[in-house]
Amino acid sequence: MKNIFGILLLMISCGSKESKQTKVNSIETTVSSVDNRIVIPFEPDSLLNAPSHIAHYLIRKFNKEYAGLKDKDITGVKFIGNERVKGFGIVQIYNITLSDNLPEVFTKSNYLVVNKDKKQAALFLLDTLFFIKTSFNDSTILLGGIEKIKAKGFFLIYDFAGENEFKEILNSLDYCENGIPVFNNSTDCISYKPFMLDYKNIDMNNDGILDVNFSGEVASYCTGLETGYGRNDRPPVEVSKINFTFILRPERNHHFKSELLSQDSVCALIK
Repeated sequence: MKNIFGILLLMISCGSKESKQTKVNSIETTVSSVDNRIVIPFEPDSLLNAPSHIAHYLIRKFNKEYAGLKDKDITGVKFIGNERVKGFGIVQIYNITLSDNLPEVFTKSNYLVVNKDKKQAALFLLDTLFFIKTSFNDSTILLGGIEKIKAKGFFLIYDFAGENEFKEILNSLDYCENGIPVFNNSTDCISYKPFMLDYKNIDMNNDGILDVNFSGEVASYCTGLETGYGRNDRPPVEVSKINFTFILRPERNHHFKSELLSQDSVCALIK
């Protein structure tokens, strides 16, 4: 009976979509699912109201992402600027900050992207937002950024796929055994120097499409099978250069996909 009950539980858990909370609680045991961002109807003038009314509206509209939050848990909504997002149009971008007193499952810095003409918006659960160009001759951008999970940050890129959805075309958490962080200030055996790798949006393979490149140094504080040492315990026993590129490749209808160059060598460096 216990075995049957266990099998049923396993079937239920395997059939359910992974939540953000699962990724936060265990990087090591989780395979991330695609995190597309849904575009919803949104009233831009709601952002002209009093702060408490803005917070209430955001929690109501993004009830899945902000489930359980109270108005006071949104501590700030700041206008960042206007951008032209590929396929979606001219948008206003706002940084939303959440209370530091909230559990770590909540990303404390979010980004709201509002198309005023279409009266639509999408919420991106990213700690840092990046504007990614795909060509020197194209003023439109893709949206991307860093999602921090404990002491590490992973890079994501979204492409507006139409049909009211931003499609995740890159998540560096999906590579190697435990993902490829672009930010790492861990006190475990491996961290980065500097903690945030250098970022470049350049054409790496001379195909006319701009790519995403990261470089820096990996500091190793353990040797062999040793564990329990980190940057707070002793100087690094080895420092290695790291340099990797996510190539953007065009698809039909002006959309993109991504792939990692030299994956095996990168995975070996951060193992």
